[in-house]
Amino acid sequence: MTEATRAQVLKTLSASWPSTWKLPVTGGVPAGHPLASTLQVFLEGGPASLPYLKDSEVSWCTVAPSAEELRASIDALRAWLLPSFGWEEGTRTTAQGGELSALLLSLSPAGYFRWKSPRKSLDWVAHKLETMRRLESRRPVHTFVQAPSLLELRLRFATALAAGEHDSAEDAIRIIDRHLLDSAVNTHSMRLRMWDHFREWERIATYSAVADLVRIRMPHRVRLALVRGFHGHFLAAFEACGDVEGAARAYVASVHPLLSELLPSCRPEDGVEVRRSLGYRAWHLQQGEQAAQLLRDAPDPFLEPLLRPLVAEEEPVRVEPPLDEQWKAARGHHDTRAQQEVGIRLLSAAQEGLSSVQLLHQLAETLQSRVNPELSATLRRVARALSGEPVALAPTSWKECLEVMRDGNWAVVGQFLDAEARPSAVELPLESFRELLDSLEESFTDPALDADPRARDGSLGVLVALINDLRVDLEFPSPRHASLFPQFLRLFTARKKGSLNREDAALFLLLASAVLAFHPGSERTLVQEVESWWSQRPGEGLLLFLLEALSLVSPHVPGDSACLALWTQGAELLHRQEVALTAGEWRAWRSIGQRLGAAKELLDTFLPPREGPGVRADPLAVAGLKKVAIVSRQERQAKEAAAQIQARFSGKVVVVTDKAAGAATRDAASADVILLVWSTISHAVYRAFDSVRDRLAYVPGSGSESIVLALERFLERRGL
Repeated sequence: MTEATRAQVLKTLSASWPSTWKLPVTGGVPAGHPLASTLQVFLEGGPASLPYLKDSEVSWCTVAPSAEELRASIDALRAWLLPSFGWEEGTRTTAQGGELSALLLSLSPAGYFRWKSPRKSLDWVAHKLETMRRLESRRPVHTFVQAPSLLELRLRFATALAAGEHDSAEDAIRIIDRHLLDSAVNTHSMRLRMWDHFREWERIATYSAVADLVRIRMPHRVRLALVRGFHGHFLAAFEACGDVEGAARAYVASVHPLLSELLPSCRPEDGVEVRRSLGYRAWHLQQGEQAAQLLRDAPDPFLEPLLRPLVAEEEPVRVEPPLDEQWKAARGHHDTRAQQEVGIRLLSAAQEGLSSVQLLHQLAETLQSRVNPELSATLRRVARALSGEPVALAPTSWKECLEVMRDGNWAVVGQFLDAEARPSAVELPLESFRELLDSLEESFTDPALDADPRARDGSLGVLVALINDLRVDLEFPSPRHASLFPQFLRLFTARKKGSLNREDAALFLLLASAVLAFHPGSERTLVQEVESWWSQRPGEGLLLFLLEALSLVSPHVPGDSACLALWTQGAELLHRQEVALTAGEWRAWRSIGQRLGAAKELLDTFLPPREGPGVRADPLAVAGLKKVAIVSRQERQAKEAAAQIQARFSGKVVVVTDKAAGAATRDAASADVILLVWSTISHAVYRAFDSVRDRLAYVPGSGSESIVLALERFLERRGL
């Protein structure tokens, strides 16, 4: 924050002070001032309490540069002054007092704390504040970093995956590791899930921890991430060329040594990558029975010439081990899926030698990590037959999850969200989906639930899981769910407005893009959602959010006064705080202002023209790029971005708006940088760039300015 802003705050407040408290016109704080050390710390950027005098009382504003320092300052005030010498009025996070309130928020992004004291106690309160400050200055310095909660970071991770925010997902894992909030095995698993989500096969296949991870128990989705990663890195290129023997040799050299013991826990129905890896394993180990089973149960013309010679003309009769031995083997291998399959047969057959009650409880535990509606129904039936009493089981459907939510059992809700084989919400009938959202809205607006951190985080976790289910749907954004997108956006904004986290802003933009795609006429409502987010914490930390959001919505409301007012607030803050802008950010703010009808005088005042020898060279012009690709289904915005980029460098810009991979995506794959507009691209198009992940730049919004800024950020990260 600039010194000018702090001086302006003191000038405004000091107008109410007694004459003996007045500050010199030349600036600075006299040594004998009653609040000398407090004011000096404030001018240096630290936390401080500042007075505004009225007839019979004094209003105090406590500001701090961070949320942690604000909390510490409030705790100190409660220890030294409150409630004995004053009373609290709470923390303000929105500008409610005009220009002064906005200035205070710009200096204290987490909000400012208001409290009051009697006018007659002014000197005594000032003395207490100075004593508190002197004692604080003499306290030995201890380095202390408050670690966020593990639940919060896991939620940030899930949000980042849904929003396509790769860096945010990586940051969440890094913070968990740094503060030792979770086991090393779990953070390894999170990394593999993240790389699998973004199809970064090379990072999975070359991960140094794989050799240790394959020896321990792991969730099935992590097991599948490993198989997909090794397949994508070592085998996919041979399969694309139709070279089955080359793929088999690559499997033997690079995959089998690490994943051979892991693969038997997978099934052909887990995906083509698993099916073919199982085929190469059967070929390498000369397992005729496994080869025959693959060709019979999961026919694959690609594997046929490799596996057919292993199959005997007459298959031997397979003798299946007794069910109790299969059960013990499944338990020994920690194979949850096999335990459930064998367990259902055991319960149905009433196998002797096993306690039905013990078996029932062991199988019930498996439902906490893997959803299985057939097993759940079987357990309920058996429990009634054994004791006549119902048995408590983990939910296996969204309907059951909704019942658990209404009972307030958020720990069980979390288990359901993380469980393997959880049904996707995309499969829900529209009315059931809407019932889920309405229930979430009730929890968001219920003061009792909102005051409970478990309920607050649990309900938000459900909302993010629902959004992620929609996002991974091949048809996203689907017309079938068009009526739900406005409610999704409204709920997410209500819970996360004012958030400074990149992943939250990116998910807001993703939902806003879906609303715009299906709801013509919703633009002004969307402007209100943007204003709601911004007004919660109108400061430097949200300027990038405001820019991305205005870039998204402004093409749909050119000249809109509410949108122009938001732009003006942001531009004025940029000017007042002297925020350093890159060339792209400066162009983006000017471009949006022009689109919204800002007068040239206003543009030149807040964003003065850049020229002269001191102006930094345009990064796009000096990066040496030969080709840039933009991949987005929003054709107009993509072409506008292409024109802006083309005007700044001499290379070629291509735009891909296809829904499926083809000639256009192959052309784009040869670009130096590929700008993927995450909220608009299909999964088929995304998979077309598996081999060039190092050249991808993810664009959170879909506006033309967002696309150009994503290119600048990519170049900055690469040092170009």
